[in-house]
Amino acid sequence: MVRNHLWIFVLGVMLGVTTGEACADIRYTVTDLGTLGGSSRAYALNDHGQVVGVSELGTGTAQSLAFVWDSVHGLQQLAGLQGDLTYAKDINNQGIIVGGATDGQNQLKAMLWHPQTGPQILSPGADYSGLATSINNLGQVVIQANQDGVQGTQLVTWDQANGFAHYGRLYGTEAMAWDNNDAGQVALVWDAMKLRPGQAVRWDPVDGFWFIGNESLWQTSHNLNATSGDSFAINAQGDVAGAFYFPVSTSNKWQAFVWLKTHTGTRNAVLLGDPLAMSIAWSINDSQVVVGTSNPVPFDPAGDGDELHAFIAHLVDKGTNQEHFEMLDLNSLLVPNTGWVLREALDINNKGQIVGWGINPQGQERAFLLNVVVPEPSTATVMLLGVGLCCRRRRP
Repeated sequence: MVRNHLWIFVLGVMLGVTTGEACADIRYTVTDLGTLGGSSRAYALNDHGQVVGVSELGTGTAQSLAFVWDSVHGLQQLAGLQGDLTYAKDINNQGIIVGGATDGQNQLKAMLWHPQTGPQILSPGADYSGLATSINNLGQVVIQANQDGVQGTQLVTWDQANGFAHYGRLYGTEAMAWDNNDAGQVALVWDAMKLRPGQAVRWDPVDGFWFIGNESLWQTSHNLNATSGDSFAINAQGDVAGAFYFPVSTSNKWQAFVWLKTHTGTRNAVLLGDPLAMSIAWSINDSQVVVGTSNPVPFDPAGDGDELHAFIAHLVDKGTNQEHFEMLDLNSLLVPNTGWVLREALDINNKGQIVGWGINPQGQERAFLLNVVVPEPSTATVMLLGVGLCCRRRRP
């Protein structure tokens, strides 16, 4: 196993810092993003540090309020329709936000919020409901769409130039899209008759569906049979992060995976973390840094979420037969005495900033933003010593 110093070195290179800084003891500061009332969760952020999420009011009737946050304006509510629920699920580098809102008939409609033109309903027709889950930097949106009288969720895409396009309804399929990249590739879960339920899939506008996983992983991984899987995130290179679903005695568990090109040039799904633990990978950035949530070993099927811990993982020994993802508890990387417990890391941008939700020092469930703190090295000698430490390996 590579020492933590080497992992810090790799993370430092990803963040664009110098060698001496990278080998320093990197830590994260926590920003409480606040709330519009009740609890809050941050779902996504762009490369400028703008964050979107939801505040759950939880007062009598459940009410959900979508928000956008930045370091200048703080937390701001996004306009909804006539209903009680609004959701902000993603934001691109132009500050365009997508999600959903309920109307006066309590129907969920996919929504887009543009910083100049304001809110817009994204619906292929009056008989459609749905949620916009992702927008790339070209303005292409993916929608989980449902049509009255038609069984299953459809993959629908939209952009300003081409309007709506429908995909993925073959043999009674259900296609739930979660993320897209600037190449128009989509991470989704796909159900089809006569196939395994809930397949983790990458969809390409040219090549179509690519099923994720290989038979050795599905059938023999840790003596468990993966019965299904979800693709939750995709980066610019087409690497996909998600989780496979394994039956465990009378209950079930998830184990995080990343589907990427290995040293052989083929794409394979690589499992993350301890096989006896529960884990889900929610996001992967262009440097193949993954964030998500995990349950400690042993997996507790009766757990109520109190044991969830946010994690970060990075590919190490890349290009060799030993390449794997090293996973660390994000709570162990916080600056001292924050008083936070980070439960889920839901997104990471290309600058290494992370958002999600956790329990703040006052015991409240709040959205957070993590920023890296890199101490300044004191002398060139310390820098050279740091390089040496980075190159050391623990012997078995």
